[in-house]
Amino acid sequence: MLILHIKKGQVSLEFIAMVSLVLLIFAGFYAAIYHKQMVAVQYNKNLQARMLSNYIAYETDLALTYDENFTREVYFPEDVGGVKYNITYSLGNNCTVIFVNYENNFAFSCTSANLTGTLHPGNNILSNKHGVIYAN
Repeated sequence: MLILHIKKGQVSLEFIAMVSLVLLIFAGFYAAIYHKQMVAVQYNKNLQARMLSNYIAYETDLALTYDENFTREVYFPEDVGGVKYNITYSLGNNCTVIFVNYENNFAFSCTSANLTGTLHPGNNILSNKHGVIYAN
């Protein structure tokens, strides 16, 4: 009959080594899952910003298609994916580029409307005056 003589100290070291290995594997899985989650959150913020810039371009184009003295109140959400943002635009030769800036990123859309004024989160008033869209 074979009898193994295992000392208490050896069992304790093996237990600590096993627990350390399990914690190391758990930390690796946690880091991988956390990274995937952060990528998904960033993608969601970008998607919401792109949808918002498209919506702003749609509303300004819609105001342009209506007759003179058209006025409409539109609402833009207070945040994009839980973060604050601002709206800027740049007038070009063929289009006005609308930017939704959040954190260190941005999304943009083009509109054919000649836009003037400021756009901001919350309620905005768009008016068509002689083919120029006035914001607020």
